[in-house]
Amino acid sequence: MKNSAAYRIQKTNSVYFLELNQAKYPLFKNQKIRQTMALIINRQQLTKKIIGNGTTAIGPVTAAGMTFDPAKPQEDFASQTQVAAAKYQSPDLKQVKTLWQRSC
Repeated sequence: MKNSAAYRIQKTNSVYFLELNQAKYPLFKNQKIRQTMALIINRQQLTKKIIGNGTTAIGPVTAAGMTFDPAKPQEDFASQTQVAAAKYQSPDLKQVKTLWQRSC
């Protein structure tokens, strides 16, 4: 289907997330463990190899090219939140090890 001339990509502004079941697994009540889990997930692999439906991994909470700052309409809001979200773009194993050791 991707090779078809009629194939088009239509962006939608939606965000899905994984929630760790704290009721069933009490260890997830530990904030450091939740942070560790958030840092170790490779979002690129998750979206391409596990979900595999054309979903793209996001950095900031807002999707790029869909939301703009009312005070600066020419500026994409996603670019303003990119710095805060950068630490979740790729797994940081050094930070993961540090958080894991602090969580125990």
